[in-house]
Amino acid sequence: MKVLSTNIDSLPNKLNELKVLLAHEDIDVVCLSEICPKNSQNRLEDSHIQIPGYTVISNLDRPNVRRGVAIYIKSALKVNNIDLFTSANYFWVESILVELTVGSEKFRIGDGDAIWQHQLFFAL
Repeated sequence: MKVLSTNIDSLPNKLNELKVLLAHEDIDVVCLSEICPKNSQNRLEDSHIQIPGYTVISNLDRPNVRRGVAIYIKSALKVNNIDLFTSANYFWVESILVELTVGSEKFRIGDGDAIWQHQLFFAL
């Protein structure tokens, strides 16, 4: 399984470049942090960042999202979103966690922004 993880620092202006990369490389999972443009007045939505052949899971639908995180998973893979966020627990607002099933094996992959990422992995 190939996984790519990066701080994209604004996905909308790099989305076409990411689509080209995924069309030429056999990457199964892409974890991106800081997907929202800095100081943008427009709210980014999952429908704005879809990539054919991939399922996208993000935190864009949560309140108080600052820069946002997203995980793209090849559509052929079975994925389950593990919702860490509750309205009473803003600690996880900039983090997401998914569980992938490949054959009989299960894997958890998480992504988060800055300090949240380190806390996410140590907390699990």
